[in-house]
Amino acid sequence: MLSCKALKRTCAMSLAFLCMLTFFGPAYTADLQNPDSPNDTFTQVTVNNGGKLITLRGTGAAVDIESTTNTLFLTSSGTGECPYNCNNVVINPFGKNGNVGIGTQNPQAKLDVVGTTRTQILEITGGSDLAEPFTINGDDEITPGMVVVIDPHDPGQLRLTDQAYDRTVAGIVSGAGDVQPGMIMQQQGTALSGAYPVALTGRVYVWADTSNGLIEPGDLLTTAARPGYAMKVTDYKQAQGAILGKAMSPLEEGSGLVLVLVTLQ
Repeated sequence: MLSCKALKRTCAMSLAFLCMLTFFGPAYTADLQNPDSPNDTFTQVTVNNGGKLITLRGTGAAVDIESTTNTLFLTSSGTGECPYNCNNVVINPFGKNGNVGIGTQNPQAKLDVVGTTRTQILEITGGSDLAEPFTINGDDEITPGMVVVIDPHDPGQLRLTDQAYDRTVAGIVSGAGDVQPGMIMQQQGTALSGAYPVALTGRVYVWADTSNGLIEPGDLLTTAARPGYAMKVTDYKQAQGAILGKAMSPLEEGSGLVLVLVTLQ
């Protein structure tokens, strides 16, 4: 027999999910089951329509929806106004730590997919550059917006630039000026990972100085002698292979953040 507490929980779960499921056929039946359990905390609802079984299980810590014979569809046919009466299907894990996993029972992000994701259009609204995480060597403090170059002593790793027109320029540490990377690519568990996202293309802020003249929108930027900084290109022959991007905002004197369109060349 189901306890009163288990029955109430089962009925609430049944009502919530059965309202989402549509079955075509002569009839369906709902059976409440309580397998042997010392704490009487396991409840189950099975919907049977001509051999097509939908099972809803609740263990107190989790709720499972399972189709044992066919594809499971979650469909909304609302025709009213959003957000509650339209035909949206919302997956909303409550709480700041709630995540959704596809192909995993232990999601580590708001949406964690283990496997291949396929989509026609991907629109990213939380950042504006494409970055890869790198290990950056050296004793200098590393902050977002600094220019990094290839470390010749550690394959696949970087260091802060410290010379003008450095042809080993690799990118800019992303995140300066509250502009975050829109996409971060990496292969975890390999040498091709690290702690610092480095912008390889897109728009990002860079620390720059006017040691080579004031910077205007459209100027090409290269590495400066000041560690981690960029400067304006004036010697185009020397800049070949050392260009990190094109300035999109000015810097009249001193040093500061400059918006740059990263185009390594």
